[in-house]
Amino acid sequence: MEPVIVGAGIGGLCTASLLSLSGEKPVVLERECRVGGRATSYPVKECLLDSGWHASYYKNGYVGGAIGEILHKLGQPLKLEKLNPPLCMYRNGKIESVVGFNHVPAELRPVLMKFAAEIRAIPYEKTHEYDDTPVIEWVNQRTQNPILLKHFNLSSYFAVTAKADKASAGEYFRVLQIATSMCEGLGYPVNGCIKSIADSLRSGIESLGGTVVTGADVVQMDVDGDRISAVLYTKDGDTHEIRPDKIVFNPPVYFILDYIKEFPKEFTEKVKHMKGNHTGPSTQVYFLLDSPFLTTKSLILLPEDADMWQPGEHCALFSPSTCSQTVAPPGKQLILIAVPYTGKSVEDRALGLLKEVFPDVEPHIDWVHSFETKIVDGLAKHVGFVGRHKMGVTSPLKNLFFVGDTVEGTGPGMELPADSAKKLFSVLQGGEKNL
Repeated sequence: MEPVIVGAGIGGLCTASLLSLSGEKPVVLERECRVGGRATSYPVKECLLDSGWHASYYKNGYVGGAIGEILHKLGQPLKLEKLNPPLCMYRNGKIESVVGFNHVPAELRPVLMKFAAEIRAIPYEKTHEYDDTPVIEWVNQRTQNPILLKHFNLSSYFAVTAKADKASAGEYFRVLQIATSMCEGLGYPVNGCIKSIADSLRSGIESLGGTVVTGADVVQMDVDGDRISAVLYTKDGDTHEIRPDKIVFNPPVYFILDYIKEFPKEFTEKVKHMKGNHTGPSTQVYFLLDSPFLTTKSLILLPEDADMWQPGEHCALFSPSTCSQTVAPPGKQLILIAVPYTGKSVEDRALGLLKEVFPDVEPHIDWVHSFETKIVDGLAKHVGFVGRHKMGVTSPLKNLFFVGDTVEGTGPGMELPADSAKKLFSVLQGGEKNL
């Protein structure tokens, strides 16, 4: 009887990797034809397009953070090009770094440095005391300066995908502490696209005897007493059955109710509660240019006004081909503009933003391709959705476990499900009993 992982997102792949490293032979079932979940990429014409803007923790030239630790253990270290600086803003006709508090007046930077030192000094376990405190409330107790308040709105959104009035200060503190200790910045794969991270995890799993099945749609889970006794899935029109010793569920946790109805009421209500924690829909607009226009290896914010970017209403520009040698043909440049809205005019609006930065770009556009991205459930770290409010990795069924964005874990982007996988693995190895 092998462990079954439902879903080949980053959380599912990291869990399968850790199980493989411990000597087990997990079977990963993924409905889509590719691995990575939301951190995936698609071939379009002669390019590779990411599902949205993604970057990974960078350390010593490779993927860092929790994912980097796992990749190194698998013997699959993945080289990154460092984003330097990782974050910029386009203001007053210039691309300016916002790293090192450069976007605030010089006289206010010592104040921000003092706040940063205060956050670093909070013992990690005590950050949970701030879980139900909005970031902006913590800031308001220390300053009323409007520029500093805007800074924390910006910082909060990028650290925990939530505006400062809704973001949990405890989660914000944990993310900043982890980022400081585990990485040297952000990076993007040197060869390949963001799916290279998921592909490397898959290669490591399979090299150790695990199995990853794509195009496998789980259609039924049979419950016998307090355990799941069988998992049925279809692939290529055929139905297959696995009798697992344990099953790990990687999709947003509330989807488990589509398969199993008879859970205790308290558990069901908590699962449904997590459905309210999300960021909004957006559109990814890609432009292939016949020659390079952008040289900056950074995510560039395109603010709505010349004063300060307003989180949740932002647009962002990034060129994967400034880092990777293989996402676009030689001599050409792939540019992504991510916009927080959908609709028929979205490509025209994105083109307008691109022309604002590069007025002469339009004759150099080979093609435009856009697609909507779904609401990112479980990624925003709102007050009431972190710490004790969040789902643990265990369930009322003895052999059913959860991993991913909507359960216990800390970190921005892909680091959250990877951290969740580490916590789950500790439980599976007889560590903590309830997270």
